Amino acid sequence: MKKFKISPFTKTKITFTLWYSLILFVILLAFSGFIYTLETQDVTRIVLLRDYGTNVPKQLTNEEKKEIILQINEVKKSFIIDLILVDDIILLLGAGLSFFLSGITLKPIQKSFQRQKEFIADASHELRTPLAAIQTASEVALRNGNKTKEHYKKVIEQTYRENRRMAKMVDELLTLSRADTEMTEFIFGEVELDKIIKDVAEETKPLLLQKKLYLKNNLIEKAKVKGDSNKIKQLALIIMDNAIKYTPKGGNIQVKVGGKRNPYFSIADNGIGISKEERKKIFYRFYQVDKARSQGGAGLGLSIAKWIADSHKAEIIVKSNPGKGSVFKVVFNS
Repeated sequence: MKKFKISPFTKTKITFTLWYSLILFVILLAFSGFIYTLETQDVTRIVLLRDYGTNVPKQLTNEEKKEIILQINEVKKSFIIDLILVDDIILLLGAGLSFFLSGITLKPIQKSFQRQKEFIADASHELRTPLAAIQTASEVALRNGNKTKEHYKKVIEQTYRENRRMAKMVDELLTLSRADTEMTEFIFGEVELDKIIKDVAEETKPLLLQKKLYLKNNLIEKAKVKGDSNKIKQLALIIMDNAIKYTPKGGNIQVKVGGKRNPYFSIADNGIGISKEERKKIFYRFYQVDKARSQGGAGLGLSIAKWIADSHKAEIIVKSNPGKGSVFKVVFNS
């Protein structure tokens, strides 16, 4: 027989509900005791007025006294039953509301915990690949001592490539980890957006030349934003790097900067493009549009780009069609 399991968050919700219900019960008990004392102080007078009106006899017979005491007890008993019924309804509603509010309170924690679990699982999976490649290459090199100098050189080159890939991945993981814990400090000031984009275009020239890509019809106007210049540059480099990666040899990349009211920059390419379904996922951590052509990336760059954009209250707008290229436009809210 399959054992029924309760998730840790459901257990926590139940625990919170029980504690809230216990606190509510204590409050109701104290309040009901106060109401009972207050309401039953004049119960004798109320019974006498009900039975005799304003003409209450000065001397009551034993039978009359017994009848009045019986009526007083019945009134008190009826009032206690009413109080218990009302308290039960309030306690039941309170318990349901407590369970609901506990779920709302724990939801962000649950999401954070789930995201952390997925993050660790994905990171472990991504790091396992380069480690396995290094181990396999090393084992093959060590297994047979009759290897040529050229072969050892290839093994060293492969190890170096995989090490660089891991170093980049670890650096990106640390960046996202600091983003999650809000440990990264942003230094905001006036930033010349056009100058930053020109610097990015200049720094990526070697990569462009390597793939025989061309920067064409660039439209760079003066634009200023309030932000962290280093982080904005990192954001632009990530988008430019993606454009270079997913554009085939001989392709074109176009850079634009402008906007006075809402400054922006955009990077367009005529590469492989992104489908509508994938555009919703590209900012997820470890998501890659085309793993076969990812060129060693881990799918963390755009997650970092979105974090930087969000921190600057900017929006990344993506327009793309498969086989026709993509346009990444970052619009800043002035």
